[in-house]
Amino acid sequence: MQAHRAATILARPLPRDVGEQHVQGLFAGYGRILRVRLRFQQSNLQQKDSAYVEFADTASADAAVASPPLQPGSSSKALECLHKQDYEKHQRSVLQSISAGTSTGKRKQGSADSTGDNAGDFGMDLEQLRKRSKTTSDKAKQIHELQVALQKEQAASAQLKEVTKQARQKEAEAIKLAKQAQNELISKGVELASVKGQLDAANRRANMKADQVHAQYRPKIQNLEAQIQQVKNALETELSKHTKRTTPKFEL
Repeated sequence: MQAHRAATILARPLPRDVGEQHVQGLFAGYGRILRVRLRFQQSNLQQKDSAYVEFADTASADAAVASPPLQPGSSSKALECLHKQDYEKHQRSVLQSISAGTSTGKRKQGSADSTGDNAGDFGMDLEQLRKRSKTTSDKAKQIHELQVALQKEQAASAQLKEVTKQARQKEAEAIKLAKQAQNELISKGVELASVKGQLDAANRRANMKADQVHAQYRPKIQNLEAQIQQVKNALETELSKHTKRTTPKFEL
């Protein structure tokens, strides 16, 4: 247990949204790292600006404390690194001072965590921690269920969009076919009107031709009819004369 504490250091200040992999990358050059543990406020579970880094040996931890890496995003300021056991010893001393009423309540900014955070580190019992852990677990479960439901809704929405897209494509195709059919009907109607017009014109020309032929031959027909009538009249006259000559007269 003592060796474990000696190989663990506290590093600060870190960005409050830093991840374990980022912290591990900062200290990878000092030796093999067993784990990185981010720290959170016990009151509201917000991430603190510090983290524990546990090395495989104390020599690596000593090296990090002696020559800490630069703060993330800084080219000159180094992190503050303390052995975990030294940090906890200092915290206990602060709490004892607070309990005895000897603390001035005015501590330099950045020298340590706030009094409320210190009390939270040591004042929370196991049962409270379990309750908070269960609450966190329940919230994580709810978040997971909401994420699953959201994914299902997104999948259903995507499917609906695809179906809508296909329906619109089919509607566009139907409209296109309807326009083509309408255009074909209009074209056929124009063709039929043209044929009808041509037939009417042909009928008019035929009637005109017939009228012309009838007008051309009407005098000849009338002349022939007159000649025929004259012949008939002459024949009737001759027949009458012949009948009178050949009919015997009887005296009573």
